Amino acid sequence: MKNREIGHIIAKGGNVEDIRKVIPKFPSNPTKDTFVKLGYAESTAKRYISLLNQNNSNKATEKTQSCVEVQTDEPINLVQNASYNNILVDTCALTSARGRDIIESAKQVTFIFATLEEMDKKKKNGTKSLKENIKKYTSKILSSPDKYMLSRFRGYSDDKYVDNILLQYMQILPKQIRPTLLTADENLATKALALELDYIFVEQNEKPKTNKKLGYGFILSERNDELYVFYKGYFKFEIHHDGNIIPGVSGVEIKVQHGDILHIYEKEKSKITKHIVNI
Repeated sequence: MKNREIGHIIAKGGNVEDIRKVIPKFPSNPTKDTFVKLGYAESTAKRYISLLNQNNSNKATEKTQSCVEVQTDEPINLVQNASYNNILVDTCALTSARGRDIIESAKQVTFIFATLEEMDKKKKNGTKSLKENIKKYTSKILSSPDKYMLSRFRGYSDDKYVDNILLQYMQILPKQIRPTLLTADENLATKALALELDYIFVEQNEKPKTNKKLGYGFILSERNDELYVFYKGYFKFEIHHDGNIIPGVSGVEIKVQHGDILHIYEKEKSKITKHIVNI
């Protein structure tokens, strides 16, 4: 039987040692097959291995926060369990500069009908900033139909609570095409976690980030006085931090510091070329 507690530990930033404290028989070097045998889908198994690599690596860097921020008593900016490329928007995410950045960089963004109705109400009684962003993205939906997808889904039965309708929508879709929920509502993010649905949590009204291209497919972002690197490519890369070597993960923001060094190994046929990028 699948042990749900393992997934919760990983999603909260835990590493193998944290899992073994709760489940002593859990292997010290888990593989994709380890999770498949526990009952997880292959796609979930791959994601957990990727997250474990990040969590294990970040434990070794002076116990700084993981690039996958976790829920604590302090304000948090991002909780992320999945890709940024396929996003399902909750209305409140439009209040976050970080949320809008994610929408802009995503390949596909979905708005369900229940959310559109909620946006219509917020245009009348929401904040000035929210009203402006609703107008902005309504225009984008009309002008960029290849990116901004619409669903007529309004939910089941008499449940008119949009948060629940968003969760219902995700649950009826196959995992292979299921989007990642983007929200600034901590309670909704927690519900998604409980249902093992992919989500990104963003803090409302946070400072916008600034981006800088480093070359070789790397983008350096500064947000709230912290640095993150994002790699769009598919070659192997490492982060060298104070003598430690941290395996990189493509398509995920990773927290870094000034002085860190990126090593990327570009492979062409049988030849491997190493490039070095300083942060």
